[in-house]
Amino acid sequence: MILLLPNLLTPQNPQIPNQVMKPNWLPPPKFPMVAAKIRQNLNALRRKSPPVTDIAAQIRELAQLRNDGLISDAEYQDKRQKLLDII
Repeated sequence: MILLLPNLLTPQNPQIPNQVMKPNWLPPPKFPMVAAKIRQNLNALRRKSPPVTDIAAQIRELAQLRNDGLISDAEYQDKRQKLLDII
């Protein structure tokens, strides 16, 4: 993630080249709470979507069930499409 922040160090008077640089921006007081909420939402998204390798393995298992005659071709196609829609 890339955050664009204002320049943190700017001279108070750009006409004086050796002047000490001072910070001109401080994070808002609610910044830690907002950052925690963003992390929480990202973690929730990671939990919702299974890794692609799991989906590929499930499709292989469905194919094996179809080849063994335990599910019909229509059932295989339906369940396969549902798994692909997750990706």
